[in-house]
Amino acid sequence: MNPILKLVGILLLITILVLFGIYVYKISWEKFSRLNDIHSSTKTLQFIETDPGVSAFECDMTKLWGSAVEAEFLAEILFDYDHVSSSIDNIRPSSVLAISVNDNSVATVKEAIEIAKPRVLLFLSDEWENKSHYEELFSMVPLVYRQYRYDSYKNPPNQRILPLGYHCWDQHARRPNMPKKYTWSFIGSAKGNRQKDLNVLDEIKPNFHGKTKQEENPDIFNSSIFVFCPIGNYNVECSRQYTASMCGAIPCLVCTQAQWDSTYPYFDVEPPWLHAESAEEMRDVMKTLLENPDEIRRIQHAVSNWWVDMKKAVYKNINDVVTGTQPNDNSKRVATVE
Repeated sequence: MNPILKLVGILLLITILVLFGIYVYKISWEKFSRLNDIHSSTKTLQFIETDPGVSAFECDMTKLWGSAVEAEFLAEILFDYDHVSSSIDNIRPSSVLAISVNDNSVATVKEAIEIAKPRVLLFLSDEWENKSHYEELFSMVPLVYRQYRYDSYKNPPNQRILPLGYHCWDQHARRPNMPKKYTWSFIGSAKGNRQKDLNVLDEIKPNFHGKTKQEENPDIFNSSIFVFCPIGNYNVECSRQYTASMCGAIPCLVCTQAQWDSTYPYFDVEPPWLHAESAEEMRDVMKTLLENPDEIRRIQHAVSNWWVDMKKAVYKNINDVVTGTQPNDNSKRVATVE
């Protein structure tokens, strides 16, 4: 055989083997990278920091509104997930991504989803009903849990409604078996129509209403039969009703039926809270119930059960999508008074 042809053949074979080796290495590396992404994102709750450099899971006890005040509530629900606090410039793959739209544009949230590749998006904020354009991003993930719900929005089918939850101040507020020294209480400012409503409810005594220091709140909530829950700045949702539920009190919302119907029937488990369209009506409901202690105990029991069942339902729906246990079917149920 011609030595030159033989040499060319050997070089060609070596070239083919080298190219094949490069191809195999590339395929193996891509598989490894995908597996690494999957491994790094399995059962991880990544919370994008409101204040860069300040952990979302560290509650600032000096501020009413600070860095990610709902992070502890979400961490409690996803109790067996890794909890990661990331700045918007340092996002990593994660199965669950929590991000506030008050602080981040549509383009920023889209980029965060593309980097994190979450199975579940926790869409936070939008209290003022002015973020409907973010719904265009919902198709990027299998499941979205969003705070607040509005009839004016499209409300895509892969959306569920996330209860607002307690303020991080109140994560350890539960004080079991405290005596109920207040018939009702209200912690907060008397802005808007609240003072008028408080004057109506003040007919029922003993009560507490006014501003407090955060360390005083647990004893007041746990010592109350009812907790007055007026609407917040704009939306019926407020952390007050969640702290009350956790502490064994009965939340009493003053809101229109339309406000109630636009939000709470869409929870995974509809809360058994009391609601009325005026303070006068709520005052009369309280008076009637005070004459029937057994009914009060039944409602307290229903609220306590709801608090547990709600967290379990949210966990299950998120975890099923993260682990691929079953598809998101948007089923929901109503808490009942037993």
